[in-house]
Amino acid sequence: MLRTFLLNSCNELIEASIHYVNNDLKSLTNQKIPIQYEIQNAIKFNARSVFHQDQYSLIFYSEFFDRIYNAFNTLLYRENITFYQIISFGNEAYEENKAQLYLDILFDLACRLIINHELGHIFNGHLKFKKHHGQSPIMYMNEDQNDLSPLVSQALELNADAFAATRSIGVMTYESNIAKYNEIIPNLIKNKSHAFLLTVVAAVIVFSIQGLGRKRDKLDLQQLKYLPLRTRQDYYLRCAINAHQTMNSNEPLAFDIHFLREVVPNIEQYLNLYNHHALGFDADEYSNANNLDELSTVYLEHCDTLDSFWAQNMRERLKPFSYFPPA
Repeated sequence: MLRTFLLNSCNELIEASIHYVNNDLKSLTNQKIPIQYEIQNAIKFNARSVFHQDQYSLIFYSEFFDRIYNAFNTLLYRENITFYQIISFGNEAYEENKAQLYLDILFDLACRLIINHELGHIFNGHLKFKKHHGQSPIMYMNEDQNDLSPLVSQALELNADAFAATRSIGVMTYESNIAKYNEIIPNLIKNKSHAFLLTVVAAVIVFSIQGLGRKRDKLDLQQLKYLPLRTRQDYYLRCAINAHQTMNSNEPLAFDIHFLREVVPNIEQYLNLYNHHALGFDADEYSNANNLDELSTVYLEHCDTLDSFWAQNMRERLKPFSYFPPA
């Protein structure tokens, strides 16, 4: 069961995320979509979106929020000065009040990734699309419950990831939001590149908690309902870069995807060390050296194939069910 302060924070985050997307929708169509949500007490890192009797719902499990908070809380201990210096965007001395606010920001961004991913399934029409084709109008994180074909499932999941990346960048690099944080602690967020980096750190930790570095067998890419985590994370980061370039063309990033591919394993390794020391996993079971084939040319080019499949086959099919013009 979530601690009271954490439950209150999670409720606020979910409501704010729904409100943010609905405001965008209202500005385009003058409508808002009622969405219910529930946080269930269960030891599962999971979430799902549902369309039942013309009502949308989001279901989250408490473990999802608890594990994210505990990981960031540990990583931001005073003793872990190198992680603090990464997220503070400089070789700064540790300040407890800054660390606490960075914890709040990273927790917010990490939770929004999953929340906005599920909202992507709703607002991009995935659930209504499934219902129209006689399938269960639920998007699961569990492959065994997924009734879509592999190619369609992969395309819809990447589309929801792109939706989440765009929303996260929109919130975090918005000048008024940066100014709000800097009013609390001057120069907490140095610039939009720093804001973008915080979004990247939050995403890497979320993918890592889901098992990014956990050793797994290589499977047939064509038969998977969900792309492997390293492949999905890379796609998510590319979407985040594209979103930043679109929204902040006057303040371009000082790095590209090639730089991020060099940096993110170092961020991931902090979570792997947390898994080793706090949770007791063996060092070789969670490592940034595991599953590197998921970043091979074959996997990355498969994402390009999925983008083409989306543009040529899925975009028009989703158009009648999507609340926003399909990207």
